[in-house]
Amino acid sequence: MELAISIIALVVSLIAIFNERTSLHDQAYDKFSQLWFGMDQVFIDYPRMHKYFYKENGVYTDLDENNKDFELGICIAEKFCDVFQYTAPLEKYLKRTDRESYVQYKEMVLSSPIVIKSHDYTSHSQHPLWKHN
Repeated sequence: MELAISIIALVVSLIAIFNERTSLHDQAYDKFSQLWFGMDQVFIDYPRMHKYFYKENGVYTDLDENNKDFELGICIAEKFCDVFQYTAPLEKYLKRTDRESYVQYKEMVLSSPIVIKSHDYTSHSQHPLWKHN
């Protein structure tokens, strides 16, 4: 009888652990979605800024410090870095293919000249957010 109760308790515990893990995955994807929809909204509100963060025709457009949009660019760069910092602990909950895509995306954004300028780095790999979980 005690063995049966122990087995039932073990099965219930394993189901709870599995459900908790599934819940963490769901929460991670939900949080990623919310944050990235917010970043998408930035470029809906300021479409002219897109070219400074994403390659167009294989190259980034540099944002000169004398440009009227330079401060806005720095603010957007900071927002990207905040999102990357917030999502870093969640990366491990992504599926492998999603995580690989995210790492490529992060490299692309952190490589943009405006993000590098915002932190006085010479390349994206010097950025403290450029570590993979």
